[in-house]
Amino acid sequence: MGDGGTVRTRPVIGPDAAESDERSLALGDDEQLSRAVVRTECDGEPVLFNTITKFALPVSSSAEQLARELFLPGQERDAIERALFRPRDTLALTVISTWECNLRCTHCSVLRRLVRKQEDKVDAGALAAFVQRYLRAFPELRSLRLTLLGGEPLLEPRLGLALVERLRGVVPEATFDTTTNLACDLDDDVMALVSALDRIVVSVDGLEVQHDAQRRPYRRRFSPYERTTDNVRRLVESGLSEKIWVQGAIRDEFATRVHLTELHRTLVRLGVPYDRISFETLHPTEHSAEPQSSYVASLRRPSLRDEVCCKFRGARSLVIEPDGSIVSDFYDRVPLGTLEDNPEMLVEQNRSLVLETMPALHDETCQSCPVIGYCWGGCSSGQLLTKDRPSAHCNQRGLVELVRKKAVEGALVGSP
Repeated sequence: MGDGGTVRTRPVIGPDAAESDERSLALGDDEQLSRAVVRTECDGEPVLFNTITKFALPVSSSAEQLARELFLPGQERDAIERALFRPRDTLALTVISTWECNLRCTHCSVLRRLVRKQEDKVDAGALAAFVQRYLRAFPELRSLRLTLLGGEPLLEPRLGLALVERLRGVVPEATFDTTTNLACDLDDDVMALVSALDRIVVSVDGLEVQHDAQRRPYRRRFSPYERTTDNVRRLVESGLSEKIWVQGAIRDEFATRVHLTELHRTLVRLGVPYDRISFETLHPTEHSAEPQSSYVASLRRPSLRDEVCCKFRGARSLVIEPDGSIVSDFYDRVPLGTLEDNPEMLVEQNRSLVLETMPALHDETCQSCPVIGYCWGGCSSGQLLTKDRPSAHCNQRGLVELVRKKAVEGALVGSP
């Protein structure tokens, strides 16, 4: 039994949270099992569930079966590597359409990458050929997700449309999205691209005063808030509301109940579905490294994170630069190769990168944590603060108790 099936859990008898011995950081009290194994029920039958590999076995499993599926003490590191490098059915590509941008935002994580004029452009044919080779090399991949980022991706609408049209013909099961400030002119080319996408994530960081305090126009005078919200309205009027999602990065001083409530109301009045609006705190960046207090608090808030950060997904999540080079992720951009390279080589290079640089693999507290499979040390975006010790800011015991609680409630398997 793997990820499938509905698992209902029963109370787990574990050590008291106040105990300080090593087994106090185990999910169960059976010392013959890995500290990451919890006892549950699946379809009415008692099972053991590994919270790292997300695999279940009958409680009557033999010692050989338990060892093979890494359910025994001392097998946690092998379980971690199996989970990190397991085959995935989706190839996620992020294409940087351009490093040009019409804004210069105070909280931008790639401010130093932005350029006035982007000379290089990703070749749609080369990208399609790369994807075809990748799918042949790894037939377990059944779908593609392409994300257009920048800079401001809507400044290169013809390129974006060419990439979407070319790849839609290569991979039948494919989705296409972009994240944008939507402060550009909605000309025919932009509308054609937006219409071709499955999802468009629009950044709105508050009402006008708050939004414009963070998002400032580059080389032209206009209100980013007015431009963005007017364009949202125009997209809704064009019948594209189901494609629109809104996310915001809110400063602590603006994160009041009154402000967020009015912002929600404003967006809903524009036609954005209520359940597609979300706001988070600002992450630290290279040029603004002092973290928001709400960001530090978010690192200690117990929440289940089922998937490892995209940088560490075994080369199933890659970033394509405008010149066709391939890097590890949007934040660190460790070079892996080019669109001309062998996919197997890229996977092997990425595997080495993960083992060498993933902070959680070199943090003893993370290594001994029974719920690392629901945390993985967080996202690369937080490494400016956590550096090589993600456990320095985590709430390990809180997460352990949350996983135990979810197990008792029957809500662990399949979460989040």
